[in-house]
Amino acid sequence: WKASSDKLGPPRVHRIVITGGPCAGKTTAMAKLSLRLQNMGFDVFVVPEVATLTITGGAKPGNYTQRQHRDWEVSVLKIQMALEDNFRDIAEKCSLSEGRHAVLLMDRGTMDVLAYVGKDAFDDVLEEFNWTIPQLRDQRYEAVVHLVTAAIGAERFYTLENNKARMESRPEAIALDGRLARAWVGHNALHVVENGTGSFEEKIRKTVDVVCRSLGVPGPRSQPRWWIVRNVDEAALAQLEPAEWKLEHVFLRTSDGSESRVTKKSSVGGDDLGVPR
Repeated sequence: WKASSDKLGPPRVHRIVITGGPCAGKTTAMAKLSLRLQNMGFDVFVVPEVATLTITGGAKPGNYTQRQHRDWEVSVLKIQMALEDNFRDIAEKCSLSEGRHAVLLMDRGTMDVLAYVGKDAFDDVLEEFNWTIPQLRDQRYEAVVHLVTAAIGAERFYTLENNKARMESRPEAIALDGRLARAWVGHNALHVVENGTGSFEEKIRKTVDVVCRSLGVPGPRSQPRWWIVRNVDEAALAQLEPAEWKLEHVFLRTSDGSESRVTKKSSVGGDDLGVPR
């Protein structure tokens, strides 16, 4: 199977965030994804994790004051967006001009900063730079894949040894994983890949499958499983942070007799949350 205009439409840049808690398997997943998608004919660009770049380059956020940590995270966010925009520019000029589809795999994305600085500080940053959540979350990425930390469900594999920038204890990793997942709630294509009872290889396979389905290309699918949930804790549900939006579907009949759908997503307050698709 090869990515082509007759299968995927006109060449474009597909932007996908791979995020998750510490020791979740992001690096391995992105390596597997990059190889598979290149073999399918995509030009693949991997945008590195900015926080790790700055920490290995000398930044010490663990020693910073609250204000210093907030300023460091703002710098990380600015660099993140600049890197993403420049990688996209390269893909458009060097891939699309040659008729090839391109995929940008982002090692974390803009909303991850929310998990590290907290809602109040993040709201202040949005106001200071005149940014909005729809701009940072919905309009920059077509899909977001959250890999759950090994500290949840695969505890024996949780380690600090394979990443010099990782410093979280297991309880800290669990708390951070939850904040990261909640930071992306509201994105139209948010996928969570848990550890489950399978092997690490099965988790990576699920991640590859999720990304392939997001792109509309064949993936290593397996038989789906379903669960019936009983005895739901209503009090616990009431404490969750919900996201509410409106979807408007317009169905179009094309000249060849098939149907196409255009979907517009808007917040309850009326703000447009992204490009119709």
